[in-house]
Amino acid sequence: MALTLQQLTDRIQAILGSIDPDIIWPEAQISEWIVQAIRDYSAYFPRRLSLDISATPSGPVFGRLYDLPADFRAMVRVEYPYGQDPPIWLARRDESDADFGPGYYDIRLSRDAISASQLVIGESPAAGEKIIIHYLGLHDITLSAGDMLTVPDEDIEVLIQFVKMRAFEERLANQEKSPDPTSHLLTMLGTNARAAKQEYLDLIGRRQKAGGGMVRWSGKSD
Repeated sequence: MALTLQQLTDRIQAILGSIDPDIIWPEAQISEWIVQAIRDYSAYFPRRLSLDISATPSGPVFGRLYDLPADFRAMVRVEYPYGQDPPIWLARRDESDADFGPGYYDIRLSRDAISASQLVIGESPAAGEKIIIHYLGLHDITLSAGDMLTVPDEDIEVLIQFVKMRAFEERLANQEKSPDPTSHLLTMLGTNARAAKQEYLDLIGRRQKAGGGMVRWSGKSD
C-alpha cells in the first residue's frame, strides 16, 4: 500500500527511536532526509513519464522549440504527429546536422539550475497538433505531509536505509565537533555510519539486479 510522506516519516521516526531511544529526531529533519532519499533514488530508478505538448506554430523557432519539464532527465521517445496508426516516432539527430529536419528531434540540455532543457523538432507543426513525449524524470519531491509517495512500495526500504545513513552521519558530525578522547563513542559512530552507507549501496545494487524501480506515470501540458 502506498505511503504518504507523513506515514513514512512516522515509521522512520519509530525505527530511529528503537536504535537510540535517547535521541528524538524532529519530523521536519526526517522529512527533509526523505526528500533527499527520493532525489538520490531517482538517479538510479527514475520515473517513466509521458507528457502531451500542444503545438504552438507561432512559438520559438516557428513552433519547433519547447521547454521540457523541470524533472526531465532523459528522453525515451517522441511521437509526432500524434494520432497516427501506427504511431510515428521521431529519431534523434543533432540539430546542427545538415540532414536535421522532418522526422527528427534533438534535446538542448540545460547547463544550469535555472533554465529548462528544450525539445527541438525538425519541422514546424500545424496549429492544434500534439507532440507526445515519453521521458525519464525524478520521483515527486514537492511533497506535503499528506501527499502519496511515487516510489514503489517494494523500494520504501531503500528510502528508510538512506535516512538511517543520514542520521548516523549527523550523529557522527555532531560528535566530531566536541570529541571525548576518553570515549569510544566516536569510533562506534564512525563504524555505524560506514556500515549504514554500505547497506544503502548494497540495497541499491540488489534492486538494480532485480530490475526494479521503474514506475510509469502520465501528465499533460496545455
